[in-house]
Amino acid sequence: MVNKAIIYFVVFLIIISIVGGAIYFIYNKKENKIKDVKIDIYDYSLMTMDKNTKEIITTNYSVYYNDTLFTQGITNSYSYEKIKLPLYDRKFIYVYSNNYYAQQTIFDGELKSSIIELSRIGNIEVEVLNKLNNEDSDIVLKLTSNSLVRRVRVCVNWGANILDVNLVNMTIDISNNIIPNRLNNKVVKCYNTQLSIDNSDEKTKELVLYFTFTKISNLIYVDYINFIFIDSDIIHINEEPYFSLIYEDASYNDVGLKDVKYDLKYEE
Repeated sequence: MVNKAIIYFVVFLIIISIVGGAIYFIYNKKENKIKDVKIDIYDYSLMTMDKNTKEIITTNYSVYYNDTLFTQGITNSYSYEKIKLPLYDRKFIYVYSNNYYAQQTIFDGELKSSIIELSRIGNIEVEVLNKLNNEDSDIVLKLTSNSLVRRVRVCVNWGANILDVNLVNMTIDISNNIIPNRLNNKVVKCYNTQLSIDNSDEKTKELVLYFTFTKISNLIYVDYINFIFIDSDIIHINEEPYFSLIYEDASYNDVGLKDVKYDLKYEE
């Protein structure tokens, strides 16, 4: 009985050894195959600068190749940054820096150099062109900036004597009017204008928004409409070369410009 148990145990050890050896051999063969793959490398030059001033700025960069992070680093503040890149196939280069909107460039093959311009994140100035009172049912806001505000969204909340507030001067896809998680229970609705304010472009240097509101009863001194303006930025998602223009990150944090709040109060 004891001898049989010993024999079974020995056979079991032999089987484990054979299986383990086979797994080790297959894994090593695969690893060696990967190591044997030769990637042709060439010298690429990257410069990042302020779009308006044309001054060279320091930014972070990440390079993705074949769906994986290939290299990353920081550009210098005086000239081109030299980067070793794979010669073939598609490359994604993502650059980002504090106080600037992120940018990306995508190219195939051997591109020798790039200059990527980043726009400084601007402010939002709000000008109200009429009053919140009982005589009018319209509110007109003019938004301007000292630089760029990318893809403006506006969220609204209001007082007890107001039934509803609607943005009426543009056609907006309702499916894009999602309330950011960070603003849940703070606003009633949001509108994604999909438009940017760009102080360097005469056509887009201001954004005019026309709202109508419906009253339940006459407005009084405690009534108001609160506006919150938010922007979007290109954010890198996970470790893959996927970038999205989003208004908050995976942890529901604000991106780009900090939310701008404007409280419009009742005036007689």
